[in-house]
Amino acid sequence: MTSCKKKKTMDVVIEPPVAEDQEVIEVNQEKLEEYEILNKAWDENYHITHDFRGFLKVGNLIDLPVVQGKTNDTYLRRDWFTMNYDEEGSIFMDCRNFLDDQNIIIYGHYVYASYDSSGTHKFTPLKELKDVNNYEENKYITLQLENEIRTYEIAIVFYIDTYVEEGVRYAYPGYIYYYTNYTDDYFEEYINNAYNAAFYDTGVKVNTEDKLLTLQTCVEGNKDLREIVLAKLVNVEKTR
Repeated sequence: MTSCKKKKTMDVVIEPPVAEDQEVIEVNQEKLEEYEILNKAWDENYHITHDFRGFLKVGNLIDLPVVQGKTNDTYLRRDWFTMNYDEEGSIFMDCRNFLDDQNIIIYGHYVYASYDSSGTHKFTPLKELKDVNNYEENKYITLQLENEIRTYEIAIVFYIDTYVEEGVRYAYPGYIYYYTNYTDDYFEEYINNAYNAAFYDTGVKVNTEDKLLTLQTCVEGNKDLREIVLAKLVNVEKTR
């Protein structure tokens, strides 16, 4: 008979074999800590108002929160944090936008030098992108959302002319930057017009398959002009 006395054994952890074609992903602790900080900031702002959508960073020029109201007038002249009247308003996403739309449109005021000599308020710094010398260090835009960070690359910086009809401002046909989704035919017309109006050639091409981000602001000294910064999605990084 064999003895029933238990022998002392050592705990052994057996690692499952890794298939030859299976990629081993190392967890970057520093990145996880960064995500934790970013997600906490997002949650805290969403707790203030459910209109909060995320943080927008344009190169070294802009780093601001983004909200989305029930209408595009909601935050036009209102501080999103206090909900008090503010001539400079807030940075806001088009009220019609969903995050899976082809084109996300974000608006911000240009603040005249007579009000802000620093030229740093709201979307005023976008004027720097008219100069090709400022493009390279500011060509990437990040939009931190609830669960991800989207990175966009600026493709076109240009001016459009607008007109007012019955109190509403419109872009002229062929230059309508505020469609959330485009038909293929109109997209081609619009993009061709945008490239023709561009301040310079970035070398970045867009097509109907791209997800776009459009930033819009005013132009000092001309109430009918608008500056448009059009960028395309190049990366999505999950944070949760």
